[in-house]
Amino acid sequence: MNRPICLWVAVWILATVPAATAQTRFMDHADREPSAPWKASRELPSVRSRTAAAATDAGVFLFGGRDQNGPLDEVWRYDPELDLFEARRPLPIPMYGMAAATHGQAIVLAGGHDGTRALRSVWLYLPDTDQYVPLAPMKLARSEAAAEILGDRLWVLGGFRDDGATLTALDLIESYFLPRGSWQLESIRLSVARGAIGHTVLEGRLYLLGGSDAQLEPRDVFEVFDPSGGTISMLSSPHGVPRSGVTLFTANGEVVAAGGFGGTWASARGSGVEIPASHNGVQHYDVDQDSWGFWPNMTEARSFAASASYEGMTYVFGGVLRFGDIGRVVKERPIASTERFHPSRLPRPAAPRGSGGSGGPLGESDFTIQAFGLTRQYRLVVPTSYDPAQPTRLALFMHGSSDQNVQFQKDIGMDALAEQFGFIACYPQAVDGEQHSAVVLAWEWHDWRRQNNLDIELVLTMIEDIAANYNIDRERITISGFSAGGFFTYLAGTHHGDTFAAATPIAGGDSRGFTNGQPTLVHPNPYVVQRQLQRRTPMLFVHGDIDINVKFEASLRAQSDLRAAGWSAQKSGLIVIPRQQHLWNRNLNTDLIGFLSQWTVSGR
Repeated sequence: MNRPICLWVAVWILATVPAATAQTRFMDHADREPSAPWKASRELPSVRSRTAAAATDAGVFLFGGRDQNGPLDEVWRYDPELDLFEARRPLPIPMYGMAAATHGQAIVLAGGHDGTRALRSVWLYLPDTDQYVPLAPMKLARSEAAAEILGDRLWVLGGFRDDGATLTALDLIESYFLPRGSWQLESIRLSVARGAIGHTVLEGRLYLLGGSDAQLEPRDVFEVFDPSGGTISMLSSPHGVPRSGVTLFTANGEVVAAGGFGGTWASARGSGVEIPASHNGVQHYDVDQDSWGFWPNMTEARSFAASASYEGMTYVFGGVLRFGDIGRVVKERPIASTERFHPSRLPRPAAPRGSGGSGGPLGESDFTIQAFGLTRQYRLVVPTSYDPAQPTRLALFMHGSSDQNVQFQKDIGMDALAEQFGFIACYPQAVDGEQHSAVVLAWEWHDWRRQNNLDIELVLTMIEDIAANYNIDRERITISGFSAGGFFTYLAGTHHGDTFAAATPIAGGDSRGFTNGQPTLVHPNPYVVQRQLQRRTPMLFVHGDIDINVKFEASLRAQSDLRAAGWSAQKSGLIVIPRQQHLWNRNLNTDLIGFLSQWTVSGR
């Protein structure tokens, strides 16, 4: 351990440097297609995760991190205006998981990990002279802690204590009194001991999201620390599933959560397979309403990334794509990609178009309709927040072959999100598929050239039945489906862009709806066909790469056909999940709803 030298000089520099004009933060932790506010920037010089980042007027500085070979001592200055990286003086030792905070034109680096154990060391980095000055060490050794400067103190919260033999998650908080240069342990503690916490400052309060416990299991915790009152308060979590390594920052007066890792990808058939994963979903938190909404996804899935804000934009660097099975991480792939978030480019939503219906019950209800001589059924789940005076989003979920809508409803776990985010969930029931050689419950997707697809007509009739009873927002009707339901979702999305705002085929897709870039559409009227093609319903395909029931190439071909027919990259995303079989990935539910909620029929 390096002992502090010239401590009084370092304390004087730290306490007297004027406040920086750039908003800064550190994120040492951590899917796919770019949306308007997210744009790719120059890649890092090499792959890395758990890098410390902070910004001053001179740019964004990146310290250390970890690649597949261990800790790094590299330091880089990123110039946002030139989109270039410049090498700076290396760290005193290779480290990752430091906490970084900006004070004036200096940057404080606290703790970290040297590859063997967690550290107590604290350094003051001076960008102008490219020098490191040691400060008094922390009371506790810790890595992957949250740290921010608020008032006249540097606050360090949580993290991991690792002595080389035992890993311990911390709930302890300590502070560094800048004028005096001394540390003290605080009496207040985090609500849950954890490290790798997403954190950011808004209006003098520190917001802390997610993190991992001592078993490295992600936690679903969102809380706010108010140093002026010495209080910690629990807030509404955005995810509904545990998540760690989230990138947290502020934009437009709100807290923004991007990416992260965790939760459970559970089999729709209940096999118990658990697959942690990285995400690219983005949500924003309204402090006044204590509520979350969705913003466009990042260009790439990542967790344990570094981030810093500079002149109104937030930059996210590196991180890892993480996945595994049976609850055990089997691979962590560091990445070098960088992207920036420009809040002024957030899309403006289209005005709601309500259907006017208002007589339906809340909660779970089953409905029967007559459609083309057949008795058809569907189940609705209406959130308790439903207001007949306000147009409400409708989300359709199509089950796979030989399945029942009520079982599929339980398997995919979307009802909780319907309640949380205030949309109506609909689960239609298929009938025996006459187009199959074996009579099974399935959706009519096999012969897409058929001009009178009864299931397509059923869905359109069913939407009108729902709209007569509920005030449905016709700008925000979406469709998702699994397996045979995924093929049907692809069919509905490509053929009925005037009805569906967005679609997510899961373990479905295929290319049978297109030939040489031209759609073989169901509707025979050329005018209607052209109008539907111009709509180009945005789609996000999700597929496991070891799916033996429906090969993932089915989604790959479908995406390729969409691109050939004029769909943009933003409207034709594909996530191929490593080592996933024929499953509905429940852990992606929030991200799927996030993608679906970005779009409107007339505003895309």
